Amino acid sequence: GQEGSYGDGRRHAVLMVNSGGGNPGTAPSVPQKSLVCENFYCRKTETLRWSRVIHKGKEVRLCNGCGISVQQERFCPHCEQIYRQSNKNGFDGKAWIACANCLRWSHVECEARNWSKEIYNIQKKI
Repeated sequence: GQEGSYGDGRRHAVLMVNSGGGNPGTAPSVPQKSLVCENFYCRKTETLRWSRVIHKGKEVRLCNGCGISVQQERFCPHCEQIYRQSNKNGFDGKAWIACANCLRWSHVECEARNWSKEIYNIQKKI
């Protein structure tokens, strides 16, 4: 994917959304039961709109809710696991933490592994 910035100099991956009509996020689609959302923790089979997203070099299909989450950069910037605003705490069985600067969420484990030793110390106390 492309890179974006947190605003404090750190870089993060940005998933590219291509919905088929040339305009990101606007795939005209009807519910299709043969399709499954490829967000491992969602797996919906019915949605009003499907999004095709280039994720780690390959195209995946996401339900409307997960596609919107990607457009709004609601995914862990390290492992790119998608979350929805309503289920960011524990929906995948992992602890999440919000950045006080950009208000994005990431896995505590991913932050500890990739960025901050302070987060690692917090994680040990949880």
